[in-house]
Amino acid sequence: MYRKISAIVIPTLLAVAIIAWMIFNVWGDLLDALQHIVPEYLVVATIICLLAWVLRGWRYHAILQSLGYNVGVMVSTACIFVSQTVNLIVPARLGDFVRVFILKHEYNTSYSEGVSSLVVERIFDIFTVALLGAVSLMFVLNAPSWFYTIIVLPLVAGVGFFIFLIFIGKFSTENKYIAILLTMLHEIRKASLSIKSIVLLGCSSIVIWLLDILVCLAVVLMFGQQIPFAVIVLESSSGISSRQSP
Repeated sequence: MYRKISAIVIPTLLAVAIIAWMIFNVWGDLLDALQHIVPEYLVVATIICLLAWVLRGWRYHAILQSLGYNVGVMVSTACIFVSQTVNLIVPARLGDFVRVFILKHEYNTSYSEGVSSLVVERIFDIFTVALLGAVSLMFVLNAPSWFYTIIVLPLVAGVGFFIFLIFIGKFSTENKYIAILLTMLHEIRKASLSIKSIVLLGCSSIVIWLLDILVCLAVVLMFGQQIPFAVIVLESSSGISSRQSP
């Protein structure tokens, strides 16, 4: 009980402190922006964002469950909240590894299982946003050529990695370091390559990123701008792809 409460309260306090510091540094610009917003769209964006967080927590719960750990949706959501909060102050998304230590401490998972759960989540994130970006390209004229590289490369890499996972079960080694890597790959395969995992994680990932794109749309409308939805999808996908990639 206390663990669940602390898993929510501590990251919330940390997030509030970070947000307060960020607001303090842009207070003048923020006041100017607030004079031009449409409050209704801000409410809509907030609600959609919260729904996306809960669904993201459910997806991570499903990943951990496929690895044999029954972590509640609230706790898995809190784990993501903690790591994303830490990502605000550390580079290269290193905050994600906070989840590894939380899961090790609270549920006695191995470090390799914690890292594997992150990799599975990241694979589906990158592949999904690249897929959405590829679809949006069909509706955007004269998109810069580098957009195609950012979007197509993750799709090809994702397909190649899944093909690699199919054949990884045939490999074995007596080298302990390579064995650790093979163990992680087997865990990734276990969590992502079954029909159930592909359907659940794939569909939930699409919904999650569509919700995030709807948040971007609500923010655009909040400031009274008129930008085609396909352009918003393309810009969001290309930006997210570049940030999510290692």
